Amino acid sequence: MFLLLKFKKGNKMYKIIIPMLILFLPPSVFSVDAQSIIVNIPNLPEVAVPLEMSLIPSGQFTMGSPVELHGAREDEFPRHPVNISKPFYIGKYEVTQAQWQAIMGYNPVDDYEANMDFYPYVHHINKPVVNVTWDDCQDFIQKINEKGWGTFRLPTEAEWEYACRAGTTTPFYWGSDGGLKYIQKYSPFIQEVGLKLPNAWNLFDMIGNVFEFCYDWYGPYSSEYQIDPVGPEIGKNKVIRGGYIYIPETEMRSAARAHYPLDEKSAYGGLRIVKEYCTNFSTPTINIYDTPDSTDEDYTGKTDFDAVDERNLTLRWNIPAWDGTSWDVYVRDGLGGYQFLARAALDANQLDWFPGAANIAAKFASGPEFGHVYRFRVVRLAWPIGPEDVYDQTAATGFAMESATAPDLAPPVMPNLNPGQIAVYDDLLGGNDLAPQNGSGSDADKSTQRAIQIAWNFGSNLADVSDYRVLVKVNEQGEFQPLGNTNSGNITYYYWSPKETFYTAKEFSPGPQTGNSYRFKVVEFNPKNKVNAELTTGLLNYTEEGE
Repeated sequence: MFLLLKFKKGNKMYKIIIPMLILFLPPSVFSVDAQSIIVNIPNLPEVAVPLEMSLIPSGQFTMGSPVELHGAREDEFPRHPVNISKPFYIGKYEVTQAQWQAIMGYNPVDDYEANMDFYPYVHHINKPVVNVTWDDCQDFIQKINEKGWGTFRLPTEAEWEYACRAGTTTPFYWGSDGGLKYIQKYSPFIQEVGLKLPNAWNLFDMIGNVFEFCYDWYGPYSSEYQIDPVGPEIGKNKVIRGGYIYIPETEMRSAARAHYPLDEKSAYGGLRIVKEYCTNFSTPTINIYDTPDSTDEDYTGKTDFDAVDERNLTLRWNIPAWDGTSWDVYVRDGLGGYQFLARAALDANQLDWFPGAANIAAKFASGPEFGHVYRFRVVRLAWPIGPEDVYDQTAATGFAMESATAPDLAPPVMPNLNPGQIAVYDDLLGGNDLAPQNGSGSDADKSTQRAIQIAWNFGSNLADVSDYRVLVKVNEQGEFQPLGNTNSGNITYYYWSPKETFYTAKEFSPGPQTGNSYRFKVVEFNPKNKVNAELTTGLLNYTEEGE
């Protein structure tokens, strides 16, 4: 349930989407905007920082560190893909001493009052609360939950790293430079919250200040693809994240891990809390079922096994129509980009995809294919189309023949490029850069295996990017020509082959041709930037293997 406000400025129509959640929140919780809320804690001093929480979108990221990263520790390996399937609110700041005092009736920092060499530096209503155990944090959360303001908890370790990274893949959420200017801002002691630089999702003090307890027991990572992981079932210590002001710079990376006994206190340990999202209204969803009449099992994040003569996937969505005219449904096959699948009437909320189904794009008219992995997107056609009109399935769906092995649903770890880097590969998952920027190189393929991959990293917050457009210049002649696009800001690579796993301009749909040279340009479409950023590869000489 949402509220849609529209207004016209000049020749452009604008839309503001406000979740109706804000209309149903209890009086102690009100919305600052569509992306944040404030929990109005009674008895909080006027000069105290409020408990403000930012909305974190659902999405996927790669958790952990690459083995070759300087300063990375063994417990950060192996890197593994994680799907955060639901949005959540997380504290914009660490919980402060004033907030703890107002809820619990005491300030744990007062235990240091006798130590006048230390107490003045850590005691302040807007400094993070410290000297609490993991169990104390649970007591604090329980008391908040008893207020009826929603469901609060500690973040899982995966949620914490996802929120800290804020769409980045670099060691630090601000980039690759671990300079002290980003971490320690003048004060050698614990500071008031919000004085340091925030990350791209406007979260403060995710690195430095005090370490923060997570929900999880500490334990080794798995290499497997995971959806909303919560850590080991049992353990000895609880995960802590974010470092604190005294530890080395290498320990202040987004992926750096540590652990602490759940029943011990620390002068440098505090917490940041999460609030569950969408508990008061129906969340827009895309669900996948086996047959048009199925309602029992959603195959999102699972594999559907069908008989050869019963191939079908049914999409059903629960999305508000608002001022839309119809729905466009897109499908992403494996590691490819989103491509048009079908158009549905505005009063429809279901699409059946099987061999010969009506209104299905010609490319997909033969129905879903066994052994493939699919992701679906539903777009509300309303002018102008904005991010609020695009809805993606939260996890992939596998499709396999009865008694066959289920396909791997885990997205692979893609090349780890530095901000501002673009590379050309022979293999879909990376390898050696065959056409370094400002240089040249070559690639030789068999005539039956012609393919080129381009990958890039603009260093942007992927949540702000709407699309990437890939252009190509052939044999260094003329201008760059449109090759294709990803139809997603989260897909930072393009695979060019005759299979057309990405949308490809008709002229280039036969794939790369041996005997040519290619130079590629990628344009980032980011509505927050006035000028679209561009990256250009070196020159690739493409030949046939054996020549």
